[in-house]
Amino acid sequence: MKKSINKRVKIALMLMLLIIITIMAALIYLTIKNPGVREEKITLLNYNNKTEIKYKVILKPNPLYSGDSLEEDKLYLTSYVDNIKTNLQYEFRANKVVDILGDYEILAIVEGYTIEEKKVKVIWQKEFTLLPKTNFKSKDANFSINKEIVFPLEEYINFAAQIREATELNVPINASVVMNVSLQVEAGSNFIEKKVAPSINIPLDSKFFEITKSGIENTPGAIEETKQIPLPVNQNLVIAYSTVLGLALLALLYLLVFVKGDKPVDIFKKQLNKIFKSHGTRLVAINNEIGTTFGMYYKVKSIEDLVRMADELGKPIMYRYSTDPKEITKFYIHDDKSMFSFNLKDMLAEMDMEASEADNLILENSKEVPME
Repeated sequence: MKKSINKRVKIALMLMLLIIITIMAALIYLTIKNPGVREEKITLLNYNNKTEIKYKVILKPNPLYSGDSLEEDKLYLTSYVDNIKTNLQYEFRANKVVDILGDYEILAIVEGYTIEEKKVKVIWQKEFTLLPKTNFKSKDANFSINKEIVFPLEEYINFAAQIREATELNVPINASVVMNVSLQVEAGSNFIEKKVAPSINIPLDSKFFEITKSGIENTPGAIEETKQIPLPVNQNLVIAYSTVLGLALLALLYLLVFVKGDKPVDIFKKQLNKIFKSHGTRLVAINNEIGTTFGMYYKVKSIEDLVRMADELGKPIMYRYSTDPKEITKFYIHDDKSMFSFNLKDMLAEMDMEASEADNLILENSKEVPME
């Protein structure tokens, strides 16, 4: 036997289930078709750049030092220094064979400068080529440059004095021995470009000096590639979505097969049938309009009130007969002086108004609970 529910409720439930079915089917399709990806970094090449400078200060014959040279990290008397033997090194190491190409050169740079607001500003500069630009090319995992240069200090001091005299600028003068290296490495479809410039710096305008190094590094690096790896299908999600989809399909099938949708209840007919069922033996149907020429005319609130008046007066309850129940709205009793009537439509309208007022009162009295 089929169960009965309101037809509108049945349609609403079916629409809701169809929406759920559509959403679950779409989610299952997307979960299987596009399970997603995760990003993973893959190291294609590990490498290391290393620069180093070593030097030895060669001395002129002098009464102060017993040896003919001094090691690094000392203070040197300018008048006792003959030259500075400098060893400049660069090394590139990789964890696999790559294509290496580039060039290098060694320069001596002499410059006059000033310091303003803790910033060095070069006034003039002159470059001298100690080793001309040399190209290189190799296919290997390792590549290195190791060059030794003799820097004749007195020669550059004389040049600095010449510029000072010509320009009449009494500013600090510094000389640098620099190895400029430009390197390109090709590893498959990936490229590395490196430029390094290790150097030593020598003041040319003091009675003694200290040599400083710059551009010294030992830096590891890597070429990495980010790959997107497809994820496996999330079986738990597929099972969850499929379960909801199956339940929704079963519910829809149950509504279609085992539930009958009745038309919405007609409140007017329901109340009219209730009146005839409860008081049918008291009711008298008449075919003509009931006159209204009475001294007093009273409207009662309910059919029960009209029934009590009928009992009191010993009169039947009349109504205008019609084949259309919608036209049977008024019930009457009367005596010679007064008429009493009950209007079903007026009662239903009053009930709707009272329900609406009750809803409004609830809304007005409801207050938001304050947060503690």
